[in-house]
Amino acid sequence: ERHRSKEFIEFLSEADEYYRSDWKIRIILDNHSIHLSQETRGWLKEKPHRFEFVYTPKPGSWLNLIEVNASPVVFTWTYKLDEITV
Repeated sequence: ERHRSKEFIEFLSEADEYYRSDWKIRIILDNHSIHLSQETRGWLKEKPHRFEFVYTPKPGSWLNLIEVNASPVVFTWTYKLDEITV
């Protein structure tokens, strides 16, 4: 419902509890201010080396188009990683 630092930290807490403690959690994010807020950085200091954030490029706002529909479209990735060539 809301997209504030509080909700983002709640999400990170859930991920932290769900995944094994010896795993690093990598998350792909846009450059939204809550992902870099003082509250978020403070929480992350309590979990050093647990999370790694990969940020989408700032001019890549088109990557979020799936999220902007009135009725969100569920995107199902159909490629396998070993089938993708760069």
